[in-house]
Amino acid sequence: MRWREVAASLDDNQLLLALFDNSPEPTAITELGGDKRFLKANPAYCEFVGYAEDELIGMSLFEISHPDEMETVKYNDTRLVTGEISKVRREKKYRRKDGAVVWGELSYTAIFGETGVPLFALSQVRDLTAARTAEIRLHSAIESLTHSVALYDKDDRMVVCNARYRDIPGLDDTHFALGRLFEDIVRDIYASGHVDLGGVDLETAVTRRIAKRRNGKQVDIINTADGRWSRATEHKTADGGTMLIRIDITEQRRQEEALRLSEERFRDFTKTATDWVWETDADHRLVSMSGPFFGKTSRIIDDAIGKTRAEYYGQDVIDTNPAGWRRHQADLKAHRPFQDFPISFFHKGKARHVKISGRPIFDDDGQFVGYRGTGRDVTAETV
Repeated sequence: MRWREVAASLDDNQLLLALFDNSPEPTAITELGGDKRFLKANPAYCEFVGYAEDELIGMSLFEISHPDEMETVKYNDTRLVTGEISKVRREKKYRRKDGAVVWGELSYTAIFGETGVPLFALSQVRDLTAARTAEIRLHSAIESLTHSVALYDKDDRMVVCNARYRDIPGLDDTHFALGRLFEDIVRDIYASGHVDLGGVDLETAVTRRIAKRRNGKQVDIINTADGRWSRATEHKTADGGTMLIRIDITEQRRQEEALRLSEERFRDFTKTATDWVWETDADHRLVSMSGPFFGKTSRIIDDAIGKTRAEYYGQDVIDTNPAGWRRHQADLKAHRPFQDFPISFFHKGKARHVKISGRPIFDDDGQFVGYRGTGRDVTAETV
């Protein structure tokens, strides 16, 4: 048959040469031992290192190897020449003609003659530059973050984490090594005594932590060493992995506690003080009022909320002090603070006198959002 005739006519050397030249993988032939000079390189190899083939021929492999690789290259070459090994497979850094560093997975095989004499070495490289560059960028990105960050794969094994995540007293980098299970890392952290276990034993604490992780819940942790709080939040990645971010919330906790105490003091104040406090929005409509004011005047809070001061007291009250109300409205329009603005009105046939003070409120962008202030009943003083 025709195909048998074609197969019989093929020259082995020509076939091998065609395969060599057309291989999509960077492939080269070098001396084995000595200066390891190039004897031949295919187009893919030339593109990988940035040299034309006629430039590579006669060059030493050491000239395109990264300085960090020199001792390893010499060591493996010696083992190949002596026959201790027949092939080397590892990741390797190369230095291109333009000075750029590229990464490749190298398969380096010794080729021997019929008498066992080493003839040359065959190098085949799988370009890993894009993958390693992306990995370096990822490492650089997470190291630049101010929070503790770790990435685990779909099997819950460590992929990468930043120095902040590893900063646990009593633990070194080996506890956060690539491939370690999340559960084992948590157990090491808990066993270090750095985290308050909430009064339970180690294994119970670990079990609870893993359960919360599976449920996707936020986890608040207090560090017993310095009393600081952190919150761990977890986010699933597209490939089924988990990104864990641990944020220091100590200041937030302190502010929450300070706010709680402040509100408690405020409630105590409003229960005992003769003044009352109030707040309006950007349209000067009342949004809140606390204190004994309502009890003293028998006015109903639902009637006050949502109204401006003028609407609340009415035109009859305004007419008792028109000049004063005009100045007050001008202050409000200009967003100026005001002090002891007097208001007089009748309630159930009796005259009442109050004084109102307030300061404008602005948001973080400088936008006016309303007023906060106090009021006091001065009826007894006026009479």
